[in-house]
Amino acid sequence: MQMKTALLLTFSFAAIPGAILAYDSPEATSTPPAVCADCHGKDGASTEPDVPIIGGISALALEEDLFAFRDRVRPCRTSKYRAGASDRPTTDMCRISADLSDDEIVQISAFYASKAFVPAKQQPDPEKAASGEIIHKNLMCVGCHGKGGSDPADDASILAGQWMGYLTIALTDFRAGKRWIPKNMEDNFQNLTDQDIEALVHFYGSGGYRHESN
Repeated sequence: MQMKTALLLTFSFAAIPGAILAYDSPEATSTPPAVCADCHGKDGASTEPDVPIIGGISALALEEDLFAFRDRVRPCRTSKYRAGASDRPTTDMCRISADLSDDEIVQISAFYASKAFVPAKQQPDPEKAASGEIIHKNLMCVGCHGKGGSDPADDASILAGQWMGYLTIALTDFRAGKRWIPKNMEDNFQNLTDQDIEALVHFYGSGGYRHESN
C-alpha cells in the first residue's frame, strides 16, 4: 500500500508483535493484541505524556502511520513498556511493525478508530494557546485540521486534546524533516520558531476546537 497524503501525527510507541496477531479476517477487530494497551492504555486512551492517544482517530490515519513505521519512513523511538511485565526489553515501532500484514494493520486501525477519543488531562497555558490559535489560522492548518484539529473525519489525526509532550516531539520532527509532510506544510514548518511550536502545542493541547471560531 502506498503512503497517502494525510498528515501523520499518531501511533508512535505501541508494541504489537506480529506473532500474536492471529486474525481470521480483516473484519475481526474486536480483540486487538493486548500488548497494545501496555503503551497506549485501554482502548487507546494513553495516560503517558509522550505516548499519543490513538482511540477515536480515523482508521485511515492510523493505517498510514503503521504503514509508515513498517516502511521505515518515519522515526521510531525506543520505548519501554508502560504497563504489564516490567522485565521486557525496550522496543520501537519499526521493529514491531516490520512483520505486520496489510490485513493486520487494517484490523488494528479499525479497532482503535471505533473507540472514543479521550482528551488528555493537562494544563496548557491560555495565553500560549491563544497565540497558537493565530498561528494555526495564519498557516492555514484549518484546511486539513478543521475545528481546531478535533475532527477525525479530516483523516489527519486528532490534535485537539492530544498530549502536549507527544505533540512537541511530533511537530519538532516535522520541522526537522524527519517525517513526511506535504510540500506546503514543509515550507511553513521550516519557518516555525521554538516559541511557535510551543504555542501550537498549547493550542492543540487545550482542545483547539474550543478556541477556533470557524
